[in-house]
Amino acid sequence: MGNREPLASSQQAVQAFVDLLHPANDRAGLATYAWAGALDQPLTDAWPALKQHIGSYNAHGATALPAGMKAANDELILSGLADGLPQRCHVVVGDSRGIMVDRAAGGR
Repeated sequence: MGNREPLASSQQAVQAFVDLLHPANDRAGLATYAWAGALDQPLTDAWPALKQHIGSYNAHGATALPAGMKAANDELILSGLADGLPQRCHVVVGDSRGIMVDRAAGGR
């Protein structure tokens, strides 16, 4: 949908970030947030596969950031795959368009 340039720039930035990770200490995954949140790649240290997954993503319209954050939180906290890692964080990347809020869940 629309101009692919912001998405391509975001993908390149995220792939460059993945290049800075260390397999002994780091794990990364991919949660997306178009019309809904989705865990597209569970936490892994298989950087080439993750980078390929990042590069193959296509925009799907909306920006349901809260749903994407929930998918990421569930993976970081509930999956157990990050257990034993000293730090956990989210890196949020978007195209700077409006964010879709789930008003039924109390969003404003």
